[in-house]
Amino acid sequence: MQKIIDSTGIKPIEISAKNESGIDKVRNEIRSFVQRRYESLGDEIIVTSSRQRDSLSRAAESLMRAKDSIRRNEGYEFTTVDLRETLNSLGEITGETVSEDILNYIFSKFCIGK
Repeated sequence: MQKIIDSTGIKPIEISAKNESGIDKVRNEIRSFVQRRYESLGDEIIVTSSRQRDSLSRAAESLMRAKDSIRRNEGYEFTTVDLRETLNSLGEITGETVSEDILNYIFSKFCIGK
């Protein structure tokens, strides 16, 4: 065991499925690792999929269009359309909005028997 510690700097956790020992230590180490990892991120936003990244990009773009239309004193109907697009894009992440593209994506990942 000392060779492992010396070569990796990590102390192994001894576990046994047969004796059902050490599993709680593994769980606690995983939990501690994840907590340390997220604490080191601070206030960073974690995006877990390309779909979420795309939705956030679309939301930012439509929000900037709304901001620009307000600065140009365009009618409220233009701003409203852009704000609606922003909400729809964010709703795709939160589950409040479901577009046809998202439904197609979800069902493309599942094999539905005949």
